[in-house]
Order: sequence, then C-alpha cells, then structure tokens
Amino acid sequence: MYCQEHWTLSACRSAAALDTPVGQWLSKLRRPGALEGHPVWKAALEVVDKDCNWPSEHRQHYAALRELVRD
Repeated sequence: MYCQEHWTLSACRSAAALDTPVGQWLSKLRRPGALEGHPVWKAALEVVDKDCNWPSEHRQHYAALRELVRD
C-alpha cells in the first residue's frame, strides 16, 4: 500500500500505511545482512521495490520527480 501511494519503498522511519508502521520495518530489512537466511523475503522486497539497490536519498528524489511529472 505504501509503495502504491508513494511510488517507492524508501520510507522515512516514521512512515505508516493502513495504520501500520512500515518505515522502521523497512529500515530494519535493509540493514546489511538482515535478509540473510530469508531468500523469500529478499526476493519479495526486490519485486516490489525494483530500485532497492539505489541509495535511499536517490529513491526518494526519484519518487518525488515521478509524482511531479506523472500527469
């Protein structure tokens, strides 16, 4: 839901979707080694957030630009 609304999963730590805090959870998932041993989680995150290898700041700026030029 957050990704659909904001075009990115590069959420600030306080971000929420459907009254669920997703920002802190996503931040924890992106820590080095956090997805080791969880290949299904890693694959799911990569499918939903195709830009997940980009730096966070770049993803946020890209999402904002996409929103501006969407129309």
